[in-house]
Amino acid sequence: MVKYNDLGVADPLAKAWRSRASGGRVDVALGAIVSMSACCSSFSRAAADFLRMARDGCCAWAAKISPTAESVITTIITGAFVALWH
Repeated sequence: MVKYNDLGVADPLAKAWRSRASGGRVDVALGAIVSMSACCSSFSRAAADFLRMARDGCCAWAAKISPTAESVITTIITGAFVALWH
């Protein structure tokens, strides 16, 4: 599509699409927004499920809640797991 040394911009995928089709930049930007939203919602859902399992006794050490009622341990573990996969 495009030579690799021409992609030194903030949005290289959109630039590659722009070189082949009109309107590609909007499509790629919209796709990025949707995919980031899906990733964030699945992360928060996984953290909530992990906390629920911890409260049921699966791993009681993870069921501890901070004074501000946040599940810090499950959020950190789930966040690290998601970060490793991305």
